[in-house]
Amino acid sequence: MSDSSDNSHRGILHSQGFASGTLFINPSPPGIIDNDDLHLRTAPAFQSSRLVLKPSQSAPRFRQNPGRLTPGHSDPTINNFDFMASSNQSPIHQYRLDVESHCSTRIYGGTQSDKARRLLVNEASTSAYLVSMHGAMHEIDITSQHPSIKRSHDSARDVLLDDACLISSEVQTSAILGHVRDSHQLSLVNLNEHNPHPYAIDLRRPWNESKRGGVSSVCAMGQPHSFATGGYDRVVHLWKLDSNHSSALAQPLAINHTNVVQSLLPVCDTSHSLISAGADCKVNVYNLSSQRVFNSFKTSNQINHLHWTHSPFCTLLEIANLELQFELRDHRIVPERPVIRFGYTTNQVRGRYTKGASLPSSSLFTCGDRYGKVRLWDLRNPKTVASEMLCFAEHQRIVQVLFHQSRLFACSENGEISCINYLSS
Repeated sequence: MSDSSDNSHRGILHSQGFASGTLFINPSPPGIIDNDDLHLRTAPAFQSSRLVLKPSQSAPRFRQNPGRLTPGHSDPTINNFDFMASSNQSPIHQYRLDVESHCSTRIYGGTQSDKARRLLVNEASTSAYLVSMHGAMHEIDITSQHPSIKRSHDSARDVLLDDACLISSEVQTSAILGHVRDSHQLSLVNLNEHNPHPYAIDLRRPWNESKRGGVSSVCAMGQPHSFATGGYDRVVHLWKLDSNHSSALAQPLAINHTNVVQSLLPVCDTSHSLISAGADCKVNVYNLSSQRVFNSFKTSNQINHLHWTHSPFCTLLEIANLELQFELRDHRIVPERPVIRFGYTTNQVRGRYTKGASLPSSSLFTCGDRYGKVRLWDLRNPKTVASEMLCFAEHQRIVQVLFHQSRLFACSENGEISCINYLSS
């Protein structure tokens, strides 16, 4: 086979996505060329042989800790959404949700003027933090079936809050609070137990004063002293805290949005990246090493939240839609199957403050709705709800659901927390 012919075949194979298959060079049928092995080593034999493309051996559906790939190394076993699709290769567990009687606990009396906004938890901790819309914080013991308040403080009281996250290191845990106002847009609260009276430290955020002020989204970057913020001024910043968590420096990123930045998510596929999504229905994938957006795409509706999945190449989006509220997106540049949509039918769009959660290690996703119901999906078969149940008798709006160790915690906007067991059969 000539060099030019060889190169052209390679280009065709790569562009059509056959790189993950197996290439066999078989001799032509009898009558065209002799099948003797000696003839296969000659140039005429290869010129008249046949190219046969066969799929590689099926890869295991799951892999341990896929989100922790070493930068520069991709995962060859994952091909778009094959790892999540329903198939006969291995059984899919049937899940059910179970709330023990009287396990819901009212943490504080939410009112029309103050409602629960975020429930924050550190995987290694026995505590969660409930943050209200006006900045009140409550530390909650979640080791039992009946969550209880350990301590409360109003360090950021009367400051309208949009989003919050936890930043943890070996010796320090702090909460980052994003506020909706021009001044004091961002604050940090030290949550260490030896600090009986936590107080808020104002972090000065550079912003475009020709636009509306305020921080609309925050996320931890997976490193002890780093986090990211998105604002109402459409600007995304990467922040670096000092070792004492007493001050921070902000670096604006070259990410373009034309409306409010509503969610941020750090990912590591072949390198470290930051995904941003906004009310402009746009998703940007920003590479932190090259400091540029290497991929972006549009959705039909605004994006409220982003979540990890089992594959570092795929992200779950929460969308403002009445029937298909969730999308599984392959954020590689030329995906073979870019999106899978699923959800449930409702008569009102879920608000941007209603947030679900994913459990990548088990391919699970859960969310609450405005009527007090929690739903659970197995992402290997997202077209069907694995389990659903009503958690709050008063049909309260659920603002957040999260996984912690072997249980689910659902939080209503009235400050009530329900502990849920999710069981597989």
